[in-house]
Order: sequence, then C-alpha cells, then structure tokens
Amino acid sequence: MGALAQHLARDVDVRLGEAVTELIRLPSGWRLRVGSGTAEAQVFHEADALVIALPAAQCAPLLAPVSQLARGLSEVNQAPCWAVMLSVRGTEHVAADVLESRSGPIAWAAREGSKPGRRSSPEEELWTLHASEEWSLAHLEDTPESVSAALSEAFLAGHAASATVTQQKAHRWRFARGRTSSESGGALFDEQAALAVCGDWLVSARVEGALRSGLAAAGRMLSLCAQ
Repeated sequence: MGALAQHLARDVDVRLGEAVTELIRLPSGWRLRVGSGTAEAQVFHEADALVIALPAAQCAPLLAPVSQLARGLSEVNQAPCWAVMLSVRGTEHVAADVLESRSGPIAWAAREGSKPGRRSSPEEELWTLHASEEWSLAHLEDTPESVSAALSEAFLAGHAASATVTQQKAHRWRFARGRTSSESGGALFDEQAALAVCGDWLVSARVEGALRSGLAAAGRMLSLCAQ
C-alpha cells in the first residue's frame, strides 16, 4: 500500500511532517495553518480548493468550525488493527492461502505469494497477519516488537508449529476498520466551499474503498472546475 501511494505521488508536491492545525475560509479559497505555538513556528498555505483524506476522528475537529460536512463525523467509529508481515520457512504445507478466525488474536492471515503477480519461494514465504479488533484494542499502545512477537507465535502455534520466522515487522493501523452508515456516494462534497472529504471509511475499510472514495472526490472537484 505504501508503494501505491508513492506511485500516485510521483509528480505531486508532497510536504511531509507538516500537521495542519486549522482550516480558514477565505472569500476565494482556503488558508491552512500548519503547526502551533508561537507565530514564528507557524506556516500558512493557501489553496483554491481543498480535498481532505483523513480518518473521520481526525477530520471532524478541523471541519467543525468551517463546514456542515463535519456533522456526524465524530460518531463514525473506526477501530484499530495491528498488522504483521512475516517471512517464514516451513509453511508450504499450510492448506489454505487465506486463514480466518473469529477467536484468538489473529482474525485474518494471507499467503502473499498466492496473490496475482507475486513471486513466491518454496523455501521462504511471506504471510500478512491482521489481529482481531479486540486484541488490537487491548494491545493498542504495545511496541511493534512485542506485537510482532506475539502474533508470530500465535500464527505458528495454530498453523505451522515447526516453521521458522526469519523476519517480522508490525504496523499499527490506528483507524482501520469501520465506516459511516450514511449514504455519501463515495465522498463528501461542499460545492460552495470547494471542499471534498474522502477516505476508506466512506466506502469500505479496504484499500479498494480508499481508491473508490478518492476517485469520487476527484470527480466532484473536476465537475466543479468544468463549471
């Protein structure tokens, strides 16, 4: 998923490490305040139109002072998910390429080599593990090292006790699962303010949902520009 974002951003002016702390409506567009504290530490950017791609919980406080689109966003519940990537030797005899469970710490696991276009090796396979919502909440502030160790141990114990982990890496998706119950058409749009909001939580909690929502927001913006 990171590679996909890098590909899409290859010709875009991307500013990293700049936290937008305030949105300011202008007569002909927007001003974004970046940073907080002293005036010297603050930076402002201006734009004709604005697209926000954030989890609902982070979007709501920014939008509340400036747009009716903020209504209901604070009620959208997005649960976290710990994910672990494993490089493993000895799982070639695991019967399924996708494993799902409603009990235990791991809710879903997938053999990466089974996906179209992916290279696989019989000696060493890649597996992606997703922890359950309950386990992720209980271990929300754990270190990535302890999470990867715990989920790796649970995976091997349940499916390949004799396998050996060669590499493991954990990543916490703080706002992973969940979506709004309202009908959005894929994106929220305020035509008068030239403002769109998109995110996977507006469609489905998957990368496909994020792409569909982004395309919907882009379509609304392009239609505005064509007017």
